[in-house]
This record gives sequence, structure tokens and C-alpha cells, in this order.
Amino acid sequence: MPRLSLGLGVQTIRKVGGGAAPSGIPVATTNTINVVDTFGYNGTIALSKINSTLYSASVSFIYGTAFCEAISGNVDITISAIKLIKEGGYWIYRYEGIYECDGNNLGTSNDIASVLEVTSGIIPTTGWSPSLTITAA
Repeated sequence: MPRLSLGLGVQTIRKVGGGAAPSGIPVATTNTINVVDTFGYNGTIALSKINSTLYSASVSFIYGTAFCEAISGNVDITISAIKLIKEGGYWIYRYEGIYECDGNNLGTSNDIASVLEVTSGIIPTTGWSPSLTITAA
């Protein structure tokens, strides 16, 4: 931006960077994150870093039912893992589980909440839909 100096001519002053730091958790330096889950797990869960796009924890709880055609009825879905995973530019909070139908174990996943990754390598702590509380451990 031009600035008039006292008889010394015109001088250009450049502004460098600026702005707020990204609101989130840096993946590179965070090995464990805590998620306050009010969706099914109903508690705070610690997820461990597997790699730069995946945090995970093993769990075991019943989360709804699935229809099993072979028995013409519903069977329980048991959640075996909770994950925070980056896919297609989004961070997704996901339940993964299994249910048994006619002697077969079938896998299932349920995306619980998601948020767009605004800054590469940063897990957002705001903007989750539905709302999710996430912090570095």
C-alpha cells in the first residue's frame, strides 16, 4: 500500500500474512483425540491415531437394529469401532459394526457427523453437523 513519506518519496509497505490461526487440531502432532459422543456411545471416547487420515477406538455396544430377510425380523447391530476418518475432503465421525443374519456376519457403517476440512492437516473443532465436541487429548 503506498505511503507518503516526509519529502523522501513514495514507499510501498507490504502486509504479511495475518488472519486467525485455523480452528482445529493438527494431525501431525496429535496422537489422541477425545470426542464427546451423545449419539449412541453416550460418553467421551479417546480415539488413537492410526495414520494421518484415521483415528480409531474399539468398542462394543448395541446401536439399533437391521432387518434380516432370512428370519423376517430385526437383529441387533453391534458397533465394534468408532472412527474419525478423512474422506473426500471431509472429516467424518463414523460407527462401524456388524450384525448376524442367517449365520452370516454382515458389516455396516453409519456416518454420525461430518465437517469440511478447511485447512489440510487440521481436524476442525467447529462446524460439525450435527454438532460434535472434539478436543486434543
